[in-house]
Amino acid sequence: MVGAVFLAEPVVSVRLLGLDTATAARVSWLARMAAARDAVLGLGTLSSSARRRGQQGWLLAGAAADLADALVLAQALRQGRTRGVAATGTVVVAAAAAALATWAAAKSPRR
Repeated sequence: MVGAVFLAEPVVSVRLLGLDTATAARVSWLARMAAARDAVLGLGTLSSSARRRGQQGWLLAGAAADLADALVLAQALRQGRTRGVAATGTVVVAAAAAALATWAAAKSPRR
């Protein structure tokens, strides 16, 4: 869901993370890259879950990507490169998503 918003409206999405309009426009391509990555990870997870095999790898890859997002954005907040409640909330949500995906991978049947 978040990836779809970043793909469809990258400037608006990046603005919500606390960047000014000019910077958001300059990095809109980066937002779309991240959105595409998230879409592929989500589709891979759904596909493997539907087939009931191989979802652990997809879940762990998604968890790693979400954790990296949380860490990078937390660093940007600390450095004052971004600001605001939305950016802080995104760190929390990304870290929680990483934890949840890791938990789901651990609970998923091994094959």
